[in-house]
Amino acid sequence: MIRVLRLLRAGAGSDQDLLARYVRDRDEAAFEALVHRYGRGVWTACVRLAGRDADDAFQAVFLTLSRKAGTVTGSLPAWLHAVTRRVASTLRRTARRRAAIEAAAARSDRAEVVDPSFREGLALLDEELARLPDRYRAVLIVCCLEGRSRDDAAAQLGWTEGQVKGRLERAREMLRARLARRGVELGGLLLAAAVIGPVPTLADTPSATAITLTHGVIRAMTVEKLKLVAVMACVGVAIASGVVLRAQPDDPAPALARPDGAAKAPPAAPKERPADPQDKDKGKPPPEDRKAEAARKIKDLQAERITTLRDLTETSLALYKNARASYEGALEARILLLKAELEVATDDAARMDLYKKCVDALTGYEEIAKAQHQGARGTIAAVLGIKARRLEVEIQIEQAKAKEDQKAGK
Repeated sequence: MIRVLRLLRAGAGSDQDLLARYVRDRDEAAFEALVHRYGRGVWTACVRLAGRDADDAFQAVFLTLSRKAGTVTGSLPAWLHAVTRRVASTLRRTARRRAAIEAAAARSDRAEVVDPSFREGLALLDEELARLPDRYRAVLIVCCLEGRSRDDAAAQLGWTEGQVKGRLERAREMLRARLARRGVELGGLLLAAAVIGPVPTLADTPSATAITLTHGVIRAMTVEKLKLVAVMACVGVAIASGVVLRAQPDDPAPALARPDGAAKAPPAAPKERPADPQDKDKGKPPPEDRKAEAARKIKDLQAERITTLRDLTETSLALYKNARASYEGALEARILLLKAELEVATDDAARMDLYKKCVDALTGYEEIAKAQHQGARGTIAAVLGIKARRLEVEIQIEQAKAKEDQKAGK
């Protein structure tokens, strides 16, 4: 009873509060409260993704959190889910190598045999969860997979109950639509994913496998971070090079000096032999092939630009969250991404979906700016600047709807 009361007292506050206490003061009670809060959700994910190796995966996830708590940005449940997927992926690769030299019967299964199609459905659930924005993934994990009430979810995530309600509805709809496109229904999967036996306790001395997994995950996270920094550096060099090139004056070639002081004009270029019209297109593919090749190159370049802008958007946002860059960079990167995606959109419905995704993203930026302003780490100008761009995109949505209505009226 005393332990339960101590946990309740230590667990008061949002995830960010508990993380800050652990990072700042190495408060073990705060860390224990986080394990108590998210242990069930991590365990169910470990069983779904790692199967018989769920114990080692569970230990490795929280060992990673204990060592990387200071780097957590955004929502903690979403971060834990990403680490769990990374740990499980490592375990699956190890298991495939081990299976080549070791009989499967030598190992005792923890869980009973599951229908392969059902197991594939659970894997698809986690795959699509990982593709959702952090705030939608977090609310699904907390409310649907861990079964917490909206009040509890709001307290843990530092949101209002209204935000939890709205984001949960939006997240369920997004996940349902994505799974439906892959031929899977959401309802039964959520129920099955949440029903997994008792949660184990963290061992005082983690297993050798858990420690090895933790080192591998931390190393992979560091490499990923270095890649993001490299992308930002390349983008910065490209922008700087463009500025330098645009700044170069277009001066004419200087005249050559003569001994008598008079300027000597540069020598005239040699006359070229007139081209034979028949040689002009010799060796070139037909015009139709050249046109198709040009269209393919344009499409490839557009796809590469969108990928680069997505990397830039994620990196800029991460830097802004950590107060290492201003909001203007993150905002500009997201608007550039929207424009690039609109250029390749094939119909009005796709364009409308892109506008709505941008509004959702800018709403998240606005919440970050508000939190930083409330914590005296940001300004109200950032909040208003982001809100103005969000409203600009919403106006474009309404204008697009008006055009559609006008077309329908004709």
